[in-house]
Amino acid sequence: MGNPNLAGSVFDSAGVAVSGITVNIYTSGDTATVIATTTTGAGGGWSISNSSVGNPDVELVNGTEITRFKFDDRIALTGMDAQSYNLRTNSGTSSFDLEILAPSGGFSQDLRFRMPDNLGSSEAVILTDAQFKASSNVVQGTGVTLYKTADQSLTDSTLTNDDHMQFAAASGTTYEVQVGFSYTQTGSSGDLIAKWNVPSGANLKGSWTGGITSTFTAVTEASSAAFHTGSSATLAGGFFHGHLESSAAAGTLTPQWRQQDADASATTIYKGAWMSVRQVSS
Repeated sequence: MGNPNLAGSVFDSAGVAVSGITVNIYTSGDTATVIATTTTGAGGGWSISNSSVGNPDVELVNGTEITRFKFDDRIALTGMDAQSYNLRTNSGTSSFDLEILAPSGGFSQDLRFRMPDNLGSSEAVILTDAQFKASSNVVQGTGVTLYKTADQSLTDSTLTNDDHMQFAAASGTTYEVQVGFSYTQTGSSGDLIAKWNVPSGANLKGSWTGGITSTFTAVTEASSAAFHTGSSATLAGGFFHGHLESSAAAGTLTPQWRQQDADASATTIYKGAWMSVRQVSS
């Protein structure tokens, strides 16, 4: 979202617009360096677009009278009606929190909605859920779905990371993981091997199913599954369901692919394959 556009209006005690008021913008807490300035117009209005300071203090100067609205100020309202409503994280922070404070005699705990700074990758196109926190308890559900935007061809038996389905896993977190994909081979012997590349120290458990014979293979982070196609140009598919428990180290979770037997005729993972990752504990 970037820095905010700032605007306001100045009226006197009789409700008459006041023009010529100087409006200065400072970095929060600073009183020495003016970052941007303007004056109120005939209707009392002023605006500063794309202010270069992320957390601004606003100062109104009318002769010797100075009024300042500080970024750190807080207000309490019974209600609010807004045409547009933008929420922005403070400069220098890595996540966005929206807190709903428990009223006196009401809820036993405050509620917090948190939007993390990373939803997986630039291919994260579906935010399926959000994470709601009540001070010490977690109501689960942060989820993201990644998908392949182009086919990926395999022509040897060396494991390679998926080009698109790469998720940035946090440390000390458990995720539910699902993958669905379609593939085929142009040769007669390439077939397909699937494995996982996980963050350092992470544990993964789950199962792959698919191929032309619908095989079922239980795997960990250290093992792989084979998908047989049977003959060239035969379309097949596969599915994974399991969970990842990350350690103290954050890192990237991604499926890896290779041919079972090296074949210059490609085995192809098709565009549209997807990986869904949902946080279930932290």
